[in-house]
Amino acid sequence: MKSKISSFCPIFALFLIIHFFLYGFYLCMSVGIPDKTIYLQLRRYIPCALVVAFSVTLWRHAGLPTVKLWPHSTVALLWILTYPLSYWIAFHLNTNFIDNHYDIAIGAYLFCCMVCLHLLLLRYYKYSRQSSIIIGVLLTVLSILPVTQIVYFFNYGTPVSPAACLALLQTNGSEAREFILQNIGYGGIGFIIIFFGALLILFTKGASVKKNTVPLNKKTLIIILVLLLTSGAYGFVTIKKTGALYAFYSAKDYLYNATLFNKLHDKNFSDLEVALPANRPSRPSTVIMVIGESASRYYMSAYRDTERDNSPWMRTQSENRDFILFRHAYASWGQTVPSLERALTEKNQYNTKEFHDSLTILDLAKKAGYETWWFSGQGTIDAADTPITLVAKTADHSAWLEDTLVGTTEKKYDGDLLPWLKQIDPSKNNFIVLHIMGSHDNYINRYPPEFTRWKIAGAEERIDEYDNSLAYTDKFLQDVHEYGVRYLNLQAMLYFSDHGANPLYKRHPELSDFISLRIPMFLYLSPEYQKLYPETTDSLRSHANSYFTNDLIYEMVAGILNIKSNHYDETNSFASPQYKYTRETLKTRLGKNSLAEDVDEDYSQK
Repeated sequence: MKSKISSFCPIFALFLIIHFFLYGFYLCMSVGIPDKTIYLQLRRYIPCALVVAFSVTLWRHAGLPTVKLWPHSTVALLWILTYPLSYWIAFHLNTNFIDNHYDIAIGAYLFCCMVCLHLLLLRYYKYSRQSSIIIGVLLTVLSILPVTQIVYFFNYGTPVSPAACLALLQTNGSEAREFILQNIGYGGIGFIIIFFGALLILFTKGASVKKNTVPLNKKTLIIILVLLLTSGAYGFVTIKKTGALYAFYSAKDYLYNATLFNKLHDKNFSDLEVALPANRPSRPSTVIMVIGESASRYYMSAYRDTERDNSPWMRTQSENRDFILFRHAYASWGQTVPSLERALTEKNQYNTKEFHDSLTILDLAKKAGYETWWFSGQGTIDAADTPITLVAKTADHSAWLEDTLVGTTEKKYDGDLLPWLKQIDPSKNNFIVLHIMGSHDNYINRYPPEFTRWKIAGAEERIDEYDNSLAYTDKFLQDVHEYGVRYLNLQAMLYFSDHGANPLYKRHPELSDFISLRIPMFLYLSPEYQKLYPETTDSLRSHANSYFTNDLIYEMVAGILNIKSNHYDETNSFASPQYKYTRETLKTRLGKNSLAEDVDEDYSQK
């Protein structure tokens, strides 16, 4: 009896120490959790601590040195500490609730699984060296995710988020390559390979034991197998709920739900009713919408007295009676897809519409009798269509500049979209969308080298490149406008950016300052258009200094087309005198912030 008690005491003591560590760390990394959750997690960490205590005891029972558990402990601690600690550091000062418990539990269960697997390999595998290699490889693979999270945190100051994973899922090969080379370069890639190679060697060496086999009786083997299967089964089910993986699968589910758009679009389109205006242009005409990228009006000479005149055409045209420069436009989010899925559809920050159940700008144009075109300087996504691509593919004609680069080493720029306008038949009414790369980071890749206007070596290099990209976009807009007026009987041309950018800071998938949310937007209306639709023209002009978020572009386009529809709310449209929003009622960051919070915005204007 005494021997049983004496053998039980070390296990119980080890259990208490482990439970105190796991549960104590959870409490330290939590904010605002209710009493019920505190006691619930107290119980939940009991099995976590038990499996760790039993696996350590079994390791000792096999006559193996405890020090040889350090590779397993290292990987377990990486999982236990990384996400909860990075999340707490990033948000504990500005949030009233933090409850990240899954990573801590998974770390404990992974430890148990790997120790039990190691014991079984040593029991049944003839050579311990091969066993240590297998364990070393598995531990290295398991360390990749937490190490990646650590690198991400030190780079961005936040844990991996659904927004970051969404950006990853929506990135094609060339963008990923460009991002990697820009941020870490070939030297960084080499360092990563060397780092994980060294980790593999260390784990393999650390897992190596002198014994070829370990003596384990049948009862002990059954216990090991039960621990392995139960810990593994729980870990397999629960690992998706850990911080980074939960963010990834949330983003993946988001994209999956977007594919519902394809299934519902035909029915929604058939239900769309559009009444055309009584007055029509004297001959077939064209409406063009240009979607910019990462352009911030804060840095543009068309809006402010900047040191460099990086948007001269837009600046001069703002004094033209046929142009309206909107001075208080904002993005609804600082990332392309969430912003444009709202700009292009009925879905916005102010309603409960889902993307997959929304009609689009192209749908309105089709019902209004326009042939629809989508030309993009950006790429399609192979693995999962983004909402932008889903909308684009509903056009009568769609093409992506990047698709022409397959198998070539040629570089293309937004200006290479201009020859595609020659495909458009001027004897038809046309609605054209041009989605450009604009000032997408890396800025230096957005304009031909010969277009470089400003180049100063040193700290201001990114500003130089950003200014050059803005100037190149300005020239592109001028060329599109001139071609439309000359060849396509251009009646209206709308330009806006998906979101802005602040070249002084690195891109972040979730955090954006107001400079990165202030966007340029202008509208050209032909003299004929102004005569045909004087009320619409007056309304649009009257809102030049009104506040606007680009998730309301859908209604603005409906107003510009002068249609009536069962899917058009005039109170959301700049083209209507019924426009209802003000600076105080408009939101950004998907409804999280009011535009009134941008207290410096008034001082940025001319």
